[in-house]
Amino acid sequence: MKLSAALKISKRNLFLSFGVLAFVATLAWLFVTRGPLAPVGIEHASVVRMNVEPSLFGIGTVEARLAYAMGPTQPGRVLRVLVDQGDAVKAGQLLAEMDPVDLDKRFEAAASAVARSKQTLQALRAQQAETESREKLAQANLARYQDLHQKNFIAKEMLESRRHEANAATAALAAARANAEGAARDVGRVE
Repeated sequence: MKLSAALKISKRNLFLSFGVLAFVATLAWLFVTRGPLAPVGIEHASVVRMNVEPSLFGIGTVEARLAYAMGPTQPGRVLRVLVDQGDAVKAGQLLAEMDPVDLDKRFEAAASAVARSKQTLQALRAQQAETESREKLAQANLARYQDLHQKNFIAKEMLESRRHEANAATAALAAARANAEGAARDVGRVE
């Protein structure tokens, strides 16, 4: 019984081995005859003496070897083109002129922006002056209330309230100064 089972297994292995061998042989034959290992076909032509005549015709474009992207730094319309395609140009040569269509309006808008920035700066400096005045008053009130508290004329809560007002006024002054400095930088940038 063991012998017949061993023969069945060996027959099956033998068939599988032949199948794999046939597959590999077929694959190798395809590579050598039709695949990347196949010989390159060569066409033969005989030499003929004759005159060369232009016989090529086609539609196309001829382009420069190197292309440079050029354009205006500001949007607008082209007023005049001073050179044409194919013309030789030198470094620094004027190629075209832009039409200043709305240049006057842009100057007016820029002047208006400068004036608006200066007015904002003026308003913020006025706020800063007001905040400085409030801060001085709050500090004076705090000093008075500290003196009154030392003499036991007021409660500690009233002194803390004035201290809070003085701290708030100091913080508001710092914010007003920062806003004024930012507005001054904006005026310089807009100008």
